[in-house]
Amino acid sequence: MRHCNKCGERHEPPTGKKCNRDRQPEDLPQPTALATTLQALQTGLQNIQLRLSKLEDQDKESLDSSPSPDQDKGTGDAPVLGATATTLQHDGGLQSQVAARLATLLHQHPEEEEPDLAGKSTKSKKSGRAKTANDFVLCDIDWPHYYVYRGQNRKPAAYEELSVTEFVLGFCHMLILQKHAGASQCHMLRLLCDMMEDASEFGWPSVRNFYAVLTNQIEMKRATWTDSATIQHLRVQYAQKYTKPSSYKKPKPTTPYCTAYQEDKCDQTGDHSSDTGFVKHICSYCLRITSQHYAHPESQCRRKERHAKNGAAEASGLPQ
Repeated sequence: MRHCNKCGERHEPPTGKKCNRDRQPEDLPQPTALATTLQALQTGLQNIQLRLSKLEDQDKESLDSSPSPDQDKGTGDAPVLGATATTLQHDGGLQSQVAARLATLLHQHPEEEEPDLAGKSTKSKKSGRAKTANDFVLCDIDWPHYYVYRGQNRKPAAYEELSVTEFVLGFCHMLILQKHAGASQCHMLRLLCDMMEDASEFGWPSVRNFYAVLTNQIEMKRATWTDSATIQHLRVQYAQKYTKPSSYKKPKPTTPYCTAYQEDKCDQTGDHSSDTGFVKHICSYCLRITSQHYAHPESQCRRKERHAKNGAAEASGLPQ
């Protein structure tokens, strides 16, 4: 017995092309899922074509049976014509049915993945309550942090982390690349000068936030680099907010001082031990302001008197 390539079994001759046996049904190749889907799609399209052909035939019959314009002349009634195939092809209801049928054949949900044939998307729109200014960018603009890299790994910097020097570095790169020329470049240089002036007085975080707000307004095409009035308005609103520079923060006293000595009421003649530990006869006001030790009580402190005379509040922490 030999194996027959035609029927797939082992049997006596004849085998091969001369084999008169039929292949078993279970051995026949089964149609794939894709072939089944394409066959169903082809059948659906044929049904649609037949429907359109019937509509066209009905349209022709309606036109043949309708009265001529000469017969209706003078009657005041316009001839009533049946719907044409062209009109039906643009009918939204028919189009929706066709789209739903095709989506069903392709195992898709028409409301989730297929757009409406009238041109409207069926996907749900995002409410304005959940949107921010970042969702309305109309034009691309370079930011200073695009040109700043940190450390040996050259890690890109984030805008909210830029220092003053890093910001100026990135800003200058923007100007050097000549993406801004003419009047726009002059206004940007003036803006940089104003920002550095505000940073020295009001603090860098406020100024950095002002530039972010301004750039976002330009991205939404609500302002331009040459719009001086809008820039100054935003500058006053966001940049010129007083934040005490870090260099003027009060140093925290680290050396314990004698409390009674501040009012010149201590019986001890020098530094001594107390219930709270070892304390020194130094001025508590000068210690808070300058972190220096001065051997005089706070009640006799000339620095405190000068501050009071000049109207400077003790909380300002500005040394005289």
